[in-house]
Order: sequence, then C-alpha cells, then structure tokens
Amino acid sequence: MSWILSGFADEAADLAEDQIKVLKEEGLSHIDVRMVDGCNVADLPIDRAKSLRRQLDAAGVKVCMLGTPIGKIDITDDFQIDIGKLEHCTAVGRILDCNRLRVFSYFNKQSAPPDQWQSKSFSRLRQLKARAADLGVVLYLENEHDLFGDVGKRFKLIVDELYDPTFKTIFDFNKLIKYPHN
Repeated sequence: MSWILSGFADEAADLAEDQIKVLKEEGLSHIDVRMVDGCNVADLPIDRAKSLRRQLDAAGVKVCMLGTPIGKIDITDDFQIDIGKLEHCTAVGRILDCNRLRVFSYFNKQSAPPDQWQSKSFSRLRQLKARAADLGVVLYLENEHDLFGDVGKRFKLIVDELYDPTFKTIFDFNKLIKYPHN
C-alpha cells in the first residue's frame, strides 16, 4: 500500500518559495495549500495560482489538498459566500492539479438550539457536497473548535449522514484539547 504525506507549509513560512524550500529540506514532495504569500487559497487570484503551479512544478512538488475556509462562517451568514469560495477553489485546484478541498461544519454564533444548528449545518454541507460533485471535487470535512463537527459525537453524526467517495473526513485530535471528555 502506498500513501502520500503532505502538510501545510504555511506554518513554516509565509512565502511560497520558502514553503517549497522547507518541504524539500524535509524530503516531502506534496503540499496542502492554504496560505500563499499571505493570501488564503479561497482568495488566491488565478494568475497567482498559475505562477504557484510553475514554482511547484519546478521544485517537483505536487498539491495534495487545498485548505479552504469553507464552512467557517455562521449558520446565519449568507451561504452564497461559501458557494463562491467552493467554485473559486475548484478553479484554483484545476490549475494546481488538485481536486480535494478541506471544509468545515459552521459556527453557531447566535446560540441557536442544538437541533437547529445541526439541521442548518447538515443542509449547508449537503448543498456543498452536491455542488462539489457537479464540479468534480472531493470535500474533506475537518473538525474545528466551536463548529458543529467539533467533537467526536457530532463529527460522527456528519460522517454517518454524508460520508461517501465525494465527502470524506480529516479528524484532528489536537482540536479536542479544549474538550477533553467528549
């Protein structure tokens, strides 16, 4: 069995050239692109994505996943914001030869009842999943503090409902430090 080890190099450096240098120093050939030269992948101009592709190709580095902020808005915020980010990140992903997008499961800043939070989060995730399938990309849900899928029990609810070849998961146990008993 073979597998790919990749990670966010923006935690090591801000500039793309420095991120690539760190990857090469560590013997890694894949990157998860989140921030490039201070710009989130969801806002990365298309011409900058093309330039990044040339830099990565020259270094022999491939993109494994795009670390988007999709789903890091409130359940009451305009959902079209995330649809727009999904479509833009898909275009960036095509340039970078990557069809995997990390997403999240929505805040509840207005303290809606838990069942309403779940319902709205699931509705949005289903719509994202359907649009992503139309666009030919795979979504990877990651848990995060204060989002619906932050802890194991709620994350599992999402997995049970949505997991399939077009909607997968990334579970970050480090995010559980805030919730040691869940």
